[in-house]
Amino acid sequence: MNQRSILYSAIVMATISSVANADQESDAVNLDSVVVTGQKIERTQMETVSSVRVLDSEDLEVMGQVDDFYDVLDLTPNVSRNGSFDFAIRGISAEGPTSANNGASTIGIYVDNAVQPDRSLQAGALSVWDVETIEILRGPQSTTSGRNSLAGAVVINTKNPEFDSSGTAKVAYGEYNTYQLAAAQTGGITDKLAYRIAVDHQNTDNFVENETIDGDDWDRESNTLLRGKLLYKLDNDGEILFTVSDSAFRDRGDDGVADEDDRINTFNSISTWDTDTRNYSLEADFPLSDSITLVSNTAYASTTFDRDSDADGPAGLSVLAQDTEEYNLSQEFLIRFNTDSIKAVTGLYLAKGDLDDEYSTEGALLDLDDDGPIPAVELNVENESGEKYETAALFADVDIKLTDALTLITGIRADYENRENEIQVVASRASSSGIPQLDAAIDQRLSATGGRSEGEESSFNILPKIGVNMLWTQDLSTGFVIQRGYRPGGVSTNIARSSATEFDAEFTTHYEASLRSELFDNSATLNANVFYTDWKDQQVSVEGDLGRFDTTIVNAGKSHLYGAEVEAGFTLTNELSLNAGVGYTKTKFDDFVSGDEDHSGDEFPYAREWTGGMSTVYRTGNGLFATANVSYSGESATRLGVEDLELDAFTLVNVKVGYETYDWTAYVYANNLLDEEYRTERYEGRDFGSSVMGDPRVVGVAAQLHW
Repeated sequence: MNQRSILYSAIVMATISSVANADQESDAVNLDSVVVTGQKIERTQMETVSSVRVLDSEDLEVMGQVDDFYDVLDLTPNVSRNGSFDFAIRGISAEGPTSANNGASTIGIYVDNAVQPDRSLQAGALSVWDVETIEILRGPQSTTSGRNSLAGAVVINTKNPEFDSSGTAKVAYGEYNTYQLAAAQTGGITDKLAYRIAVDHQNTDNFVENETIDGDDWDRESNTLLRGKLLYKLDNDGEILFTVSDSAFRDRGDDGVADEDDRINTFNSISTWDTDTRNYSLEADFPLSDSITLVSNTAYASTTFDRDSDADGPAGLSVLAQDTEEYNLSQEFLIRFNTDSIKAVTGLYLAKGDLDDEYSTEGALLDLDDDGPIPAVELNVENESGEKYETAALFADVDIKLTDALTLITGIRADYENRENEIQVVASRASSSGIPQLDAAIDQRLSATGGRSEGEESSFNILPKIGVNMLWTQDLSTGFVIQRGYRPGGVSTNIARSSATEFDAEFTTHYEASLRSELFDNSATLNANVFYTDWKDQQVSVEGDLGRFDTTIVNAGKSHLYGAEVEAGFTLTNELSLNAGVGYTKTKFDDFVSGDEDHSGDEFPYAREWTGGMSTVYRTGNGLFATANVSYSGESATRLGVEDLELDAFTLVNVKVGYETYDWTAYVYANNLLDEEYRTERYEGRDFGSSVMGDPRVVGVAAQLHW
């Protein structure tokens, strides 16, 4: 732990200590009770053993200028972003610590019950406008969430329709031509039918320049969201909720920079990244009695991703084109049972999905003698791959009150999944080396690595959970749970060899202990979790001898991780509140060999040991307010076996100062107030774009109307 992290932790602990010793007879007010819904059973924070960070709409308002999902990640202990396309929970990235990402993600993100396709989750593409809650569940959620939750899950609930007419609109503008235009309106259509409409348009020129193409506009991006909801109330207190949303994300240029100080990209071809995501969800609640409710959740999410980008930087004019289409369809039936002594949910989950991915590269350069007299040969490569999955599961999660104080926590999931993969590679030479014999050898090698292959893998797994929660007093509880984490197997597609081979599921055994407390007449909370995870049959990516695309996923790894989160919240007076938290995760490969490299003893890539944050809100009685939040992310490695590619630790400070009334709010904001320079991703061997930098300081103004 370096000096900065020690200083940061000392500041947090000193603040907590000073608050804890504050005069308890001051104007302290009670904190609102937090309810966790992402585990299918509604539990209060005191009843929840799993480590969960729940952010509501008011929390999002105090986090600087929060526009998309990635803005939230920096502010949650033991959660960190990895560049623009990935993030990690407790040191486990969404694509897995060994980049074995053929198959399911380790982290599922659900928006209004619809699990999001991977390509819809890049930075800037998932707006948090008009969101009611974001629940970040740390640790495996395999009993209730199944295939996409070995490391954790994120559950995003947008605001529902209301029968009383109301609305809000927002306008924001900041440096780098960063602006947002957003609005939401809700109201009743009849006495049983209500609607809600939300629209959001965001734009920024971003922070990377290209001196030969587009200049300051090189890295511009925009995102447009349209969401509609209909709520129908049934006569028996049930309800039916239908949601449809559409987002269009347009990203121009590339984030990678060769010159970190001036944020200069040196590509010589225009890059475009277009992502269109459509979500549909239908939720129906039917109360059968005072204690039993039948729930049906139907969800469909699809993404179309089109990319044209520079494949070789300034070295040549090679262009990479990618077309991806992906969808997930799911149907879940739940029966919820709730009495004074038992809380339970049992369900049937059915899902299917399809991914079609096409790559083509024109003019890729093959340098045969390291800039010698033989000219580089241009290659054209086409790669088509497809993946289909079907899954079915029966599950139950039950809390049984053995006494007034002791609750038994049990759960089990019986999970079946089938996956099919296929790949086809065609490669050809587009220019000559000038040596016929050498051209013939290249053609023979390209012919040998091309072709078509397919594979299929099925698995059936039982995923149990058992634990206890002890309510020592109404203000103090401790718990312990053991559960099995899981990611399904699949088919590994090797581009260099045009092969498809099956690999098995991987499992974790997870141990977690919790402490929940409410202090000072419920004006403060202190929550802590300690965990240990043992990972076996780990899916690892093994490198061959045919270059960077010659990788195959096999079950050849073993690892473990452990750590803790401590989070506290304080409402000191009607005007002042404070939240603080710190997370620690230690990861280690016990057994992992890839090619000639033995990574046993190494830490996971992008696993930051120390993370944390602190936020405060001050509101005066006359409408003035000020908010500030500080977040810290420790250092981490980026690639296994590669030195000098670490990510440095960094600290971000975001502030807001403004004025609010019942009808309107206006404020000035500064994100990254201290203009900290930091990397979120680094690449190996790409001198034309070796780093992705975090956002610099952005100062702006915003106004919001309410009616």
